[in-house]
Amino acid sequence: MFLYQYKTTNDMKKSLLNQIPHDMVKNMSLYRLGIFGDSSYELVELSTEEDYPTHSHKNSSAIFYMVLGEGKIILNGKAKQYKPGDVITVGQNVKHGFKPESDTLFLSVQTPPIKDRKTGKEDIHF
Repeated sequence: MFLYQYKTTNDMKKSLLNQIPHDMVKNMSLYRLGIFGDSSYELVELSTEEDYPTHSHKNSSAIFYMVLGEGKIILNGKAKQYKPGDVITVGQNVKHGFKPESDTLFLSVQTPPIKDRKTGKEDIHF
């Protein structure tokens, strides 16, 4: 049973989800859920119409919880198929990119956060 049900489309526009900070990093759509402990939590949205080249993070590792969509993740030059329910671990300095076959949504948990809290600089290297 849902605790709250929307009655109209206008109610959905008032959703708490619309209050989540949204950023674009290159062509990746990021919904920054927050930093809890030593990790940051983000929803990442990928489109089949975009190219997501390989990149790495010198200081951060990540775990991706695939929610919606299918496609390939490229890990150090090797393609691996992903689908909803998959959990993918990406270590520090591992080059990774995406080739979505359908629009994709996943939860990314990064330790430590990719975006530096003090400077706002992203630890992302193409």
